[in-house]
Amino acid sequence: MNGRRSSVTGAITRFIYLLRLLELSLAITRTARGLLTRKVFSFADVPYRIRDYEAMLCRPQHTVDFDAALDLEITSRVRSLVHVCESAARREGGIQHANLAEKLLIPTLAKLTSFVPEAGSG
Repeated sequence: MNGRRSSVTGAITRFIYLLRLLELSLAITRTARGLLTRKVFSFADVPYRIRDYEAMLCRPQHTVDFDAALDLEITSRVRSLVHVCESAARREGGIQHANLAEKLLIPTLAKLTSFVPEAGSG
């Protein structure tokens, strides 16, 4: 009888655990769905440029270049934006907002468009 009671208790515990997991996943889904359309994220301007397709074919392991001039420009913009409010920065084109769908789609498309077959196999 004791063994049967512990198996029932274990089943109830697993059921409660799965129920809580389902509730959590639904809450996350609702939150994520709301973030898909709200522009609450921003983009970063980075001083790296993806090489063109021909350059990637020549050296598949070297697909990104560092842009020193752009790095200096970004550093200068960051210093000037420290004391400027967001509305002024947006007027100057400094801050671009996006939603979650854009933030997920852009890197995916970038990876697809810069795909070089057998690039990492060598």
